[in-house]
Amino acid sequence: MFQPATTTEPDRHAESRDIWNLNAHFWIEHFGAEGNDFHRVLVAPAAERLLALKGGEHVLEVSCGSGLFARRIIDLGAESVVAFDYSKVFVDEARKRNEGYEDKIEFLVLDATDEQAMVRELMPRSGKKGFDKALSNMAIMDISDITPLFRALRTLLNPGAQFIATLMHPAFNHPDSVRGVEQFDLPNGETVKRTYIKAHEYLGARPVKGIGIPGQAHAHWYFPRSLHDIFNIAFGAGFVVDGFEEAAWNREEGEEKNLTPSWKDMTKLPPVVAIRFRVL
Repeated sequence: MFQPATTTEPDRHAESRDIWNLNAHFWIEHFGAEGNDFHRVLVAPAAERLLALKGGEHVLEVSCGSGLFARRIIDLGAESVVAFDYSKVFVDEARKRNEGYEDKIEFLVLDATDEQAMVRELMPRSGKKGFDKALSNMAIMDISDITPLFRALRTLLNPGAQFIATLMHPAFNHPDSVRGVEQFDLPNGETVKRTYIKAHEYLGARPVKGIGIPGQAHAHWYFPRSLHDIFNIAFGAGFVVDGFEEAAWNREEGEEKNLTPSWKDMTKLPPVVAIRFRVL
């Protein structure tokens, strides 16, 4: 499923943007108006808890896709959202879906690896003191270089403001991990099915191409990073961590497991991590 990197970093970044433009409509159709079950059950609840919106906030969304969560942020009580993505196709589609939110959400085409462009375009839109909150849903692992993003956010967020990022769990759900299931008999005659994760190269993992949703036409780039790497980039830009969640499925007790390995059977292994960074 995954292909090792063969191109250089700049070429990889440009190719990543082009691939997302090609895959955008497929992802939008798959997610629909409410998001897929992965988003609804794992990602969105964790993001909403860490966002902890009180009403009236001015929020920045990084890598917004078709704007599904930007609209959710407004529904949760935010005053306004500025949302951007480097895929023009996604941004065009987000604007088409913005009916009823026109005076609350602004969508922009911006590259999260271009610190100067982010500051230039977003600072005039950040309000007198800067943005109150920032969010990136399931995108950190898709961005070729996150250092410029954290540096830009340090400038764009007001003092004490928070940046919430949800992403594939680097320790369990990364391109080199393999899901499996095994079945064995206990001495009392009971048959047990156990799911597991087999992982290697968590530290120092290299960019690879992979399929995020079965059926998408083009494999896209993943840029896996350990929690150690992500935290140190954030700390170096002037952030601390003040919130952390690991999201796993919660199946009904006794519900039968499939022999096809599924995250829904791995109730003790979280495929998603949500991190809240705060500006010092």
